[in-house]
Amino acid sequence: MEREQIKILQIEDNPGDVRLIKEMLKESRRIEYIFEYVDNLRSGMQRISEGDIDVVLLDLGLSEITGLETLKRLLSSDMAVPAVIVMTILDDEESGINAVRSGAQDYLIKGEVDPGLLVRSILYSIERNEAKRKIQRANDELEEKVIARTKKLSETLKSLEEEIKIREEYERELKIKDNAIESSINPIAMGDLQGNITYVNKAFLKLLNYDDKEKLIGRNGTSFWQAMNEAREILEVVKKGESWEGELVVKKEDNTDFCCHLAANLVKDKSGNPRNIMASFIDISKQKKAEEALKKNLENIKKMMEASFRALSAVVNLRDTYTGRHQKRVTQLTLEIAKKMNLNSEQVSTLRFASMVHDVGKIRISSEILNKPGKLSDLQISFIREHPIIGRDLFKKVEFASPIAEIIYQHHERIDGSGYPEGLKGDKIMLEAKIIAVADVVEAMSSHRPYRPSLGIEKALKEIEDNSGRLYDPQVVDVCIDLFRSGEFKFEE
Repeated sequence: MEREQIKILQIEDNPGDVRLIKEMLKESRRIEYIFEYVDNLRSGMQRISEGDIDVVLLDLGLSEITGLETLKRLLSSDMAVPAVIVMTILDDEESGINAVRSGAQDYLIKGEVDPGLLVRSILYSIERNEAKRKIQRANDELEEKVIARTKKLSETLKSLEEEIKIREEYERELKIKDNAIESSINPIAMGDLQGNITYVNKAFLKLLNYDDKEKLIGRNGTSFWQAMNEAREILEVVKKGESWEGELVVKKEDNTDFCCHLAANLVKDKSGNPRNIMASFIDISKQKKAEEALKKNLENIKKMMEASFRALSAVVNLRDTYTGRHQKRVTQLTLEIAKKMNLNSEQVSTLRFASMVHDVGKIRISSEILNKPGKLSDLQISFIREHPIIGRDLFKKVEFASPIAEIIYQHHERIDGSGYPEGLKGDKIMLEAKIIAVADVVEAMSSHRPYRPSLGIEKALKEIEDNSGRLYDPQVVDVCIDLFRSGEFKFEE
C-alpha cells in the first residue's frame, strides 16, 4: 500500500532543532513526506501563501517575534493556514497549551519529542484541521442552502411535493455535516439552547466511557460536570452568543472524574438566529498530573534549598555567634516587612533565602576584626566592607531562579549613593536589598555588639525615620516602623 505523502514546513531559527526534526522524520516508516524549513515568520507565511503545505511546525521562540504573538500573527492572515503544531521549550509548556486554545492543532515540547510522538502529532493535527474545515464548510453550505430553500418555499408555496424535496435536501446536508463531525477524533457534543444533548460523536462516547449514544441524548450537558453551578453559568454565557474556553472537571459513566479543556460556542444561521450549542473537548488529565508532579518537585527543591541555606547560616553561626544571631533576626523582620508590603510569594521566598545568609561573606573576615571591642582602623573597616562582595562571589556561580547573589551584594547600598560596595542610587538598588538594608540596621542598632551595648529599638527606629528617603526606602521604613509601634512584631530570641 502506497504511503501518504505529507508536505511539512518548519519555521525555526535554530539549525540544531531543524536537524533534529529531520532526523526524527527519517526514522518514521508511517509517512512519506516532503520537508521544507525557513528561519523566520515572514518567509514562512510567504511559503504558506503559495499553497500545498499540509502542516507547519512553528517555533514559539523565534528571534524576531516570540510567544503566542507568533501564532496569532500567522492565524490572523487572510491566507488559508494549514494545520499548525507549535514547538515550545521545556519550561514554557503553558504557552503550548494556550497556543492550542488559540487555534493550533497541537503542541510539542522540545527535548521531549521522539519520532513516534512527532509523527502521531503530525497525523493528528492534519486530521483535526481537516475535520475542522469540513465542519465549517458543511455548516456554511448547509446554512446557505437552508436559507435559500426557506426563502423559495415562502415565495412560491408551489406544493407539498416541493416542500418534501427541500426537506430531503436539508436532511442530506445535515447528514454530510454529521458525517464530518462523527469521523472527527476530537470529542464533540451538540445541544439545544437549554443545554440538552442532541448529538455526540464516537470520540465523545469514548471520552466518557459510554457505549451507547442513547444514554446521553436528551440529558442536560451540565449534569456531567462536577461543579454543576459553574456549568450552568457557562451555558448562560454561551447562550448570549459569547464563546467560552476553559478547564472543567467532567464525570465519566462510572462517576470517576477527569479534567478536560472545553471550547463551547453558539451556532447561528446566516440571519444571526441562534440554532444550537456546539462543544468540543480535550482530555488534559495527563497534563494536569504532570503539572502536579512538577509542582511537587519544585516544592522539594525549595525545601532542599532552604535546608542548604540554613546549614550555611549555621556555619556562619559556628564561626561568629553575633553574626549568626544577627542573620536570624534580620530574616524575621525582613519577612514581616515583605508580607506587610504584599510582595508575591516568589519575592518572599527569595528574601527568606537572601536574608538568611546576607552576611555570609563575613566568614572570610577574621574573628579578631568582627569581635574587636574597640574602634576599627580604616584598613579593618575596608576589610569589613568586602563582605557583600565575598557573599555575592560565593553565590554568583550557582544558578538560582531568583537574584539572591545580587541582593546580598546590594544590601549595604543606600538611596543617596553613600553606601557600598558600588555606591548605587535610587532605583538602581533592588527592592529586596532595600528591605534587608532597613532590617539590617534596625537589628544591628537594637542588639548588643562586642564593641558596644544595645542602643535600643527606639533609637534604631529613629535612625531609619530620620534618614527615610535619603539612606533608606520610604515605603520600607514606614512599614517597618508601623510593625514595631503597632505591636505586630518584635524580635524573637
